[in-house]
Amino acid sequence: DPSARNDLFSRLRLAMAARSTAFLVPQFRAQLSEAEDIASTVEASSNFVFAKRLFVYEAAYLLAFSAWENLLEQSFVRFLAGYRNTSGVIALAPGIARPATLASAVTLMLGGKAYKLWHNPAHVISRGQGFMPNGPHQAVLTSAQVDIADFAAIRHYIAHRTPDSRSKFVTAAQRLSGAAPFGTRAGRFLRSSTIDSVTGNSVTWLQRICADLERYAKQIAG
Repeated sequence: DPSARNDLFSRLRLAMAARSTAFLVPQFRAQLSEAEDIASTVEASSNFVFAKRLFVYEAAYLLAFSAWENLLEQSFVRFLAGYRNTSGVIALAPGIARPATLASAVTLMLGGKAYKLWHNPAHVISRGQGFMPNGPHQAVLTSAQVDIADFAAIRHYIAHRTPDSRSKFVTAAQRLSGAAPFGTRAGRFLRSSTIDSVTGNSVTWLQRICADLERYAKQIAG
């Protein structure tokens, strides 16, 4: 019966779509927009002195980078459970059984630990090799590893403000911008102007990093 067969195909397509990681990308974009909107709101207000504007940029960046870490973890867990991106279902390493649920995928990923960190691209690449040797996390993060490590250094300095984190922030900011150090405030760097790596438009470094992270997210989970 052609109509029954078409109905079966439609249901199969819906099932496949429901097991896709694509929904994570617009969700991530919305979180990035929230962070960017915070900075834009401050710029439009006369109630914030310069120093407070820098604090707001730093807070907005923490929101954006935490959303990135969550995107990495959520997509990783779903790939373990058999969710697909545009390349299809990601094969697991030999000897690893496909988890039947997201909860069991989380348990597998944690390996008995309470949590895993996602800010360091080298660690995420290594984790991916252990579970999914040809996974998108390794491919994308390897190609952008230096930049993402710099993005993480900015986040680390905002969160901890230790002498070591400041030194790594200064190195990261110089490497990204080619400019002299931005003092002791990451917000000064994030508020400064640069060029979008794809559109060529003038943007802040906060906007530039958000746009870059969104592109990486599309390559991983889209």
